[in-house]
Amino acid sequence: MVLSQQETLEMIRPLLEKEGKEYEKYQRALIRKAAPGEIVVTVVGGKEETRNTAQEGDMVVHAMTHDGEEYILKESQFRKNYFADRPEDLPQDHELKDKGFKLYMPNRRCTAIEVSEALATRFGGSFMAAWGQEMVVSAGDFLASGNKSADGTIQEIIRIEQGAFIQTYREAK
Repeated sequence: MVLSQQETLEMIRPLLEKEGKEYEKYQRALIRKAAPGEIVVTVVGGKEETRNTAQEGDMVVHAMTHDGEEYILKESQFRKNYFADRPEDLPQDHELKDKGFKLYMPNRRCTAIEVSEALATRFGGSFMAAWGQEMVVSAGDFLASGNKSADGTIQEIIRIEQGAFIQTYREAK
C-alpha cells in the first residue's frame, strides 16, 4: 500500500526537524507558463518519477541537470522560490526558446535528509505526492520540504532524486 502524503508527512516531519540540514538551490532553471490540462511527466535516469496535470496559472520547470527533468510548479511557489521579476532571455538558438522558456535564478531553501536503506524500506518504493500522484523513493534520494507554515511547521514532503539534488542544491551558508 502506498503511503499517503499525510502519512509521509507524519513519518518524515520529525526526522527533518531533528536530523535535517538546510540547503539552498543554486542552479538556475528554465521556466515557462503551463497550458491548463497539460500533462508533465518527470523522467530522471530514463525512469518515470511522477506525473502531474497543469492547472490554470501553473508553471513548467525544466531543470538544468543531466536529465533535464521537467515538473509542474504552482505559480505561488514559482514566485516564492525564484526571482520571478528578473527573467533572462535565452539565446536565439536555444532549443527551448521557441517553447516559451526563460531562465530564472532560484531563491529556494529547504530542509532535507538523505534516504537511508532502512528508511527506504518503510516506503515500499513510493509515496503519494501532494498533487495526488505516486512518487518513487529509493535509498540515496533526498526527502525535503521548503513548504512551511507561518510558525515553521513543515507542510509537505517532496522527494528529489540524488543526482538532481546534488546538481541543484548545496548546504546553506
